[in-house]
Amino acid sequence: ADAMALIALAAQDLRVSNVATPVPGAVVTVTGVVKNATTADVREGAVVTISGDSSFLFQVGTRYAFGSLTFIADASGEFAVNILSNKAVTDSVVTVTSNGASNTTAKKVSFTAAASTTGTSLVVTSPSSVSPGSTFQVVATLTDKYGNAVAVGTGFVLVEYAGPGIVFGALPTSFNAKGQLQFAVLLGANDSGTASLTVSYDQSADSDYTGTAVGDLD
Repeated sequence: ADAMALIALAAQDLRVSNVATPVPGAVVTVTGVVKNATTADVREGAVVTISGDSSFLFQVGTRYAFGSLTFIADASGEFAVNILSNKAVTDSVVTVTSNGASNTTAKKVSFTAAASTTGTSLVVTSPSSVSPGSTFQVVATLTDKYGNAVAVGTGFVLVEYAGPGIVFGALPTSFNAKGQLQFAVLLGANDSGTASLTVSYDQSADSDYTGTAVGDLD
């Protein structure tokens, strides 16, 4: 397991295209060796295909491809493939195939969840109108620029509600592992009026929600 790439990834083949190599940071590396099933002799120059989650960018030498990549093992039948991802993935199987035989990674591949300071999209959903004597729910979802859920701990999330009804329990102060917070409001039979709701996220963890600092997208 390793951290997700923080910049957008791109499939490319630097043998034929003069494109700058992405600088993704940490990678997961899969290594192996291709051998004859009967004699156990190594298969020099065997054609190998590695495949996995469609978000995985596989890299061997100057070649990069999403989801699957075919390459040649070395003179010792050995190979090493780097895997990069902008998507948080847990225990994903990677399959390696050569000459009709296949095997999967002994350890499943994971890319860690988005950091709490990487949220760029905050979407709040609630009904536009509610009848008196009923209950309505508010859900806020925080994701990064690649759509990954962003979990944020207490102290960097502020929820404010003003209007009719009673909030069940305390207003939430964090986003869970799914990048969500939610709460419910109970309206009395005679309640009416307009409700005001604000969900604020302190992206840079600088203890304010003003968004005035450079790079601060509160």
